[in-house]
Formats: sequence, C-alpha cells, structure tokens
Amino acid sequence: MPELVDDGGVDAEAIDPKLVAPMSLSYARENSLLPLLQDDITVQVAVADPLNTFAIDDLRVLFGRDVELVI
Repeated sequence: MPELVDDGGVDAEAIDPKLVAPMSLSYARENSLLPLLQDDITVQVAVADPLNTFAIDDLRVLFGRDVELVI
C-alpha cells in the first residue's frame, strides 16, 4: 500500500473522495480520523487517538476491511 503520510503531513491531493464519502464530516471531526487508502484487505486511516477502539471498530464495519492506523 503506498504511503500518503510523511513527516510533512497528509497529501490531500492523493486522497480518493470516494473513500471518505461513506463517512460524515461531523463523525470524522468528532473522532479525529481520515481514511487515506484502501486495498482489497485493508483501509489505512489517519487517527489522532489510536486508542479510540469504538471509532476503529466502526470503520472496520463501514469499510468491511481491516484497519491500519497512521498516527
């Protein structure tokens, strides 16, 4: 899976709008997360709180994939 995040932050131009469409903006803001990439098995998500297991479980169900966190 290619990387969209480096020391300079997130490359917003490379994020697929279809990937963030299933999630409301308010949910993403409340939980401080942003889906970045997905493949057949995994969705990569930038998160501020990797211990927010409720949101991570929600994403697992929403996308039907394993969730890889990027902090």
